Amino acid sequence: MKWFGVVSACVAFVLIGALQALYGPALSAFRADFGISVPAAGLALSAHFVGGIAGVLGYARSPWPGTGKLAASLVAMAAGAAGVALAPTWPLALVAAFVAGVGFGGIDYGCNDMFARAFQRRGSAMLNVLNAHFGVGAIAGPLLIGLLGPDRYPAIFLGFAAVSLLLLAGLRGTAEAPTAEPAPPPPRRASGNEGCWPRSSCST
Repeated sequence: MKWFGVVSACVAFVLIGALQALYGPALSAFRADFGISVPAAGLALSAHFVGGIAGVLGYARSPWPGTGKLAASLVAMAAGAAGVALAPTWPLALVAAFVAGVGFGGIDYGCNDMFARAFQRRGSAMLNVLNAHFGVGAIAGPLLIGLLGPDRYPAIFLGFAAVSLLLLAGLRGTAEAPTAEPAPPPPRRASGNEGCWPRSSCST
């Protein structure tokens, strides 16, 4: 895997970590914009995580190549995030949150699978690095919406959509088949009396 693929995957994990953490701080703005109750606003997070499950299952069972599935996941997350930002009604916002969740699940599963295959012996260490970026996003997302204000959530979600599309250039072509491990050398064939033990048992 090229270095830009590693960087793109880590940025994607920052995005998915931040995206799932944005819904809670945005609840008050959802209520104000759509005139809904707190439980109804909380359905956005539920829709996102249901979509995440669908994204994982869809990625695992899809016959598409890995690059195609990662690209589709990024597009789904971008479309869903933009939909949450621009939805005129709450039901449409919930549908958009579900679509964003589908992309979330596909990126989560796909990047973990990609790193495990690409790095092989260093897979555990690189998976730790990758998933640490999810935590970075989970902290940065609420800080960002707290800094800008919950009422600015449309701009934040649109920004996430734009970055998701930019990552297409970095992630495409990175889900390659793993490099084959070098074959062990053939066993050395003994010649003459070499390897006989005890020596007295060897023929002359």
